[in-house]
Amino acid sequence: MLPDIHHVRQTSINIGGVVQGVGRRPFLYTLARKYNLTAFCLNDSHGILIKVQGIVVDKFFSGNTSFPASLLRIEDIQAQTFANTVIYQDFTIRHGKRCPRLSR
Repeated sequence: MLPDIHHVRQTSINIGGVVQGVGRRPFLYTLARKYNLTAFCLNDSHGILIKVQGIVVDKFFSGNTSFPASLLRIEDIQAQTFANTVIYQDFTIRHGKRCPRLSR
């Protein structure tokens, strides 16, 4: 049985920089499954977009910091929590746009 739409938090996170091709999305998938969270993540033209939904969203954020930082070059992080309009049934990795690598 899915939770009531009014008791679930949904947060959208945009991470810009060199965050693609380093195993970030599979890491996020595993983390979301660990905390029984739903929604999705995908690469977009700025980096990675993560939408996460569930009752323990805060645990997802604290676990998200355990990803090896040496693989990333984060330039910007924006997060926004908002009211739900839909309940996702699972967490998925969606196919999005792949942004070009930045020169190092």
